[in-house]
Amino acid sequence: MKINYWLIILLVLLSPAQLGFHFWPAWSLVNGIKVDYLSPTIYLTDLIFIGVLIISFIKFRQALFPKILITIFLGLSLFSGKGNIPSVYWSLRYLQIPALAWIIYINGRNFGIIRGIKKCLFFPLIFSLILEVVQFSIKKSTGWWWIFGERTFSLATPNIATIDLFGQRFLRPYATFSHPNALAGWLLLAAFILWKNKPQRLMAIGGILLTFSRNALLAIFIGSMSYFVLANKPYIQSIISFSESGSSGRVILNRVALKVFSDFPIFGIGPGKLLTELPNYFPPGFWSIQPPHNVFLLILAETGIFGFAILLIGLLKIYPVLKRTPTLLPGLITVFSTSLLDHYWVTSQQNRIILGIYLGFVLIGGFRSDNQSSISALAFGIRRNIGAGR
Repeated sequence: MKINYWLIILLVLLSPAQLGFHFWPAWSLVNGIKVDYLSPTIYLTDLIFIGVLIISFIKFRQALFPKILITIFLGLSLFSGKGNIPSVYWSLRYLQIPALAWIIYINGRNFGIIRGIKKCLFFPLIFSLILEVVQFSIKKSTGWWWIFGERTFSLATPNIATIDLFGQRFLRPYATFSHPNALAGWLLLAAFILWKNKPQRLMAIGGILLTFSRNALLAIFIGSMSYFVLANKPYIQSIISFSESGSSGRVILNRVALKVFSDFPIFGIGPGKLLTELPNYFPPGFWSIQPPHNVFLLILAETGIFGFAILLIGLLKIYPVLKRTPTLLPGLITVFSTSLLDHYWVTSQQNRIILGIYLGFVLIGGFRSDNQSSISALAFGIRRNIGAGR
């Protein structure tokens, strides 16, 4: 097998890991306080991603898509971010998702990579499920899997996510993720990637239930119902209370994002710069340095109409693909619905990776039914009747 195939498989196997080296430059501090979201980090999965990206760029250097990515990067980092280091870093992070989708697609036109990803995704899935069950049972982190990014926490940890069940407090499991909601998002797309494998699908859904992520539970319901409809299948808080409500804080953060967008409507305040400016927009008595819990508001605030238009164009380009393979739509519906209620699809490394993999599946699935070129195929600088190499 080719090295790029094995690098992609390794990336899938390590997709739940957040092992990385954090840097703490001055711009990652807000009023002297370290902010995780602002810390530039080199993850182990980044090294694998960069390796397969370089190989793909060399092999398919004549494709148009790499040039599009570079142009968008220059626009985001120079115009939106005024060329500073945080904007360069976060511009690259934003583009990691479409770049990975392109990698999966460009290396997977023989469709062997789809089978490989589905087979190997089972291992990180079962690892995450076992870890979250143990954490839920012992009400703290295991302390065994720090090498994969498991953090140290317990019920006594400040601001830890908990839930009250039948009058008893439990820890919402994190596994190796930064928050149970991010874990639920990863499990969501894992469930849709493995949907035709019923046991693995049910395991992923069970893991989602155990995170008690309200956003993900709603998304899996909507996505599942739409899958059943599109696949022409014939079936279409009483004892539980959450200890942290943060809905009012989320509303304030979303309003702040809109205010920032109104002040910087064209190119935004710059990728990675919203959090540093948040205190200047907070109402008296409020303090919460985290992104708005809405991906679209985050993109609007940091990249303005320029970045949001690029996102919209990308979605429009995917539409013809979805017409060919409508059963891939439910996964994107879950991403869209959770993006309205959280930010982890662009702020969490593990979620960026699983989203890029799923989008790669969408592209492959939309192009495999015939040998005619399409607008989307031409945007990638290739035709579907060309072999795996160039």
